[in-house]
Amino acid sequence: EMLRSLVGSEMCIRDRHGDDASDESSRLMRRIMHYIDLHYAEDIRISDLAASFYLNASYMSTLIRKKTGKTYTDIIAEKRIDCAKKLLRSTDETVLEVAHMVGYHEYAHFNTLFKRMCGMTPAQYRKQMDRLPSASCEDNHCY
Repeated sequence: EMLRSLVGSEMCIRDRHGDDASDESSRLMRRIMHYIDLHYAEDIRISDLAASFYLNASYMSTLIRKKTGKTYTDIIAEKRIDCAKKLLRSTDETVLEVAHMVGYHEYAHFNTLFKRMCGMTPAQYRKQMDRLPSASCEDNHCY
């Protein structure tokens, strides 16, 4: 009876610490995503991101992949392209200027990535959006 009680207590402790660890990694992940939201347009390598949180780059990469199902590179690319789309819809900046604003220094790379992710070039996207009712850039984390 006493053994059963001890085993039950140990399981409760394990569960509680497991939840704490999960909660802590979720809080850390929210902080990481917030940091990315604020700094996506900068040249931030995963090692730089990890260092800013006092973590190992390999651990950071694993954590991001585990919590989001995406790689760090994919998250940055999606954020940049989403913001580029908003800027293309809501400003008259050239495509090259938009590329620079969201963190791409090479127009060809931006154009290729945008086309792969959106199925059209940034210029085609802008032209298509011009035919739709006006959209505003409501995301404060863009640009």
